[in-house]
Amino acid sequence: MTGEAAGSEPCVGLHAAYPEMPFTELMNERGEQAIKDVQSHCLFGTLAVFLGARVENFSTDKLTLDQLYAVKGPGGVTWGDIVDRQKLGVDIGTPASAAKYKIGFPVFQYRGWLEEIIPHETEDATRQAYCAAGINTTWKNTYPTEQLTTDWGAAGDVTNFLGDRFQGKPVQGNC
Repeated sequence: MTGEAAGSEPCVGLHAAYPEMPFTELMNERGEQAIKDVQSHCLFGTLAVFLGARVENFSTDKLTLDQLYAVKGPGGVTWGDIVDRQKLGVDIGTPASAAKYKIGFPVFQYRGWLEEIIPHETEDATRQAYCAAGINTTWKNTYPTEQLTTDWGAAGDVTNFLGDRFQGKPVQGNC
């Protein structure tokens, strides 16, 4: 992960999910404005506001992303611990497995050709983890789209995939 501030939107979302963690008190004036901007802009507007900005410019002590990840909250939990909880494909398995997270339904995973924010290695590793765990996974990466438009590009396939599941139609993944 880089120090780019384009990650500010997820940070605000994580703060909403974990309000007990230090956050607003770490922000300087520019950081406080950034929080307001994220809460009032659409995704495109948020990206435009933070284009080329650095995380260090938003905290009172010019904290880097790694330093922010080390900030502890109640019980010694760090922001890094919380971010790590968001990782997909960790300790997953079928209902018959001993995995912590049991997945007993088919999964549809997709990516646009021009994805520029989430590295393809990350998405490939997630797919490989689901396949290795024996989870029925359908993978599609034929969309001529990038980060902001892939959901729209895949919407028809996602809708069809879900519709088929609700109708009880079987699916054979393509691991």
